[in-house]
Amino acid sequence: MKPPSKELVHLGKRATAFGKQIQWSEALALLSEAVRRGPSPDVTLFNIVVNVCDRGLQWHRSLHLFRQMRSLSCFPDEASYSSCMTALSRSSRWELALEIWEEVQQKLAQGSLKGNTFVYNSAMAAYEKANFWRQTLNLLEAVTAAKLQPDTIGFNTAMSSCTKEQQWQTALQLATALKTWSAATYSVLMTAWGTGGHWIYALRLFYENDSLKANSLALGALLSALKDNSQWRHALQVFQDVDGYRSSDAVCWSTLLGSCAQAAVWQEALQAFHVMKAKKLPLQAMTYSAVMSALEKAHRWRDALNIFEEMANPPTPQHDHISAVNSAIQACVRGVQWETSLHLLSKVAGPDEITYSGVLLALTYAPTIRLSQAVALYVEAREKGVLSLQHPEAGTIDLHYYPSEVATLAVFSSLLGLLTDACHGRPVHDLTIVVGAGHHSGMAGAKVGPAVAQLLCELGIPMQRPRTGRLRVPATALQQ
Repeated sequence: MKPPSKELVHLGKRATAFGKQIQWSEALALLSEAVRRGPSPDVTLFNIVVNVCDRGLQWHRSLHLFRQMRSLSCFPDEASYSSCMTALSRSSRWELALEIWEEVQQKLAQGSLKGNTFVYNSAMAAYEKANFWRQTLNLLEAVTAAKLQPDTIGFNTAMSSCTKEQQWQTALQLATALKTWSAATYSVLMTAWGTGGHWIYALRLFYENDSLKANSLALGALLSALKDNSQWRHALQVFQDVDGYRSSDAVCWSTLLGSCAQAAVWQEALQAFHVMKAKKLPLQAMTYSAVMSALEKAHRWRDALNIFEEMANPPTPQHDHISAVNSAIQACVRGVQWETSLHLLSKVAGPDEITYSGVLLALTYAPTIRLSQAVALYVEAREKGVLSLQHPEAGTIDLHYYPSEVATLAVFSSLLGLLTDACHGRPVHDLTIVVGAGHHSGMAGAKVGPAVAQLLCELGIPMQRPRTGRLRVPATALQQ
């Protein structure tokens, strides 16, 4: 292979420097200039710029460059495939990454590509993003079959894939086969133990390794494991023991706030939030969402709404993030602030199921129930496909997991539609309502079923109980 010219080497160094500053637009301009005026870019320069775009989360530009290479007589090598798959996986475009992996497999079979550990690791990362843990394990075995040596990154990816799919015991078995553990390995291990409910082992592992106490990745993994197991007191203690209040990692702080929010310990959450502000740490939407959730659960809805106002004015990064808006709407429900909830709904770009459910609750909790607005909003959410109550059986709506107030609105709206059809002489079918047996309602017992039954009784509409967890309104009753 002909060695690159001095001009190309110089361009490569400049592009690499842009990458360190995540200046992807400058790197693209440099490559474009080389294409127009020379020297003609080689595969190495393309690979460097693909990596720079990856660091800037510009997956579509990485993919475009990868596809552009062949038109300029630069044929992708192992680094090209690896870099492009990594860029796509990092941005959750795993479908595209796996399409490229199929091309790699064909070239490996043809012998036109040798393959290396980096290519396999990138493919494993795509499978991990896709939650295909078995395929990730198969690839780890394929590395050995290809007479390559699996590295720590590959093992960590496979362990993470298993952990995400609740296969935490398999993840632990993989760890025993790994000779050298990195901070990422310890982090995945602690996450696996947290998933399996063995948070005490994660805690012990953290305290037994002094090198982990100064590592933000490991600290974040332990805090997540404790949060997932509702161990907020231990999370606070760990943070204090490692002098976490000097930590500048926003993710660790947000995870700690999440633990406090779960337990509704609003004083601790608010204290951590104020420390973050004093340290001038980046306050992301999930940070605001966590502290608002803690305040809302403690019935301090005014404080929660004040935090939201602080978040939106002046605008912070991701200030329209849906989780923070949802937390603010839940505060409106707690404070019976239905007008404010409607205002928040009008400002959010992509309301989800939780957004609509929260506003519907606020409307039904209003001093004078806003029934017409609630029904209209429910219909809007259904038409947008946000509230999905469809059931595989025709003429059936599924109210599982919905609050009783939203469930009764769904029944009311469905009845309105059927009665309108009946009045216009159109065919009317039975309405089957799946209300569940109350297993998801906790100690208080079933809520949705009794609420729907009471609504039908108040409306004077007869109903049947074909089996446990279901109600049926006969078509004949609606026609009459």
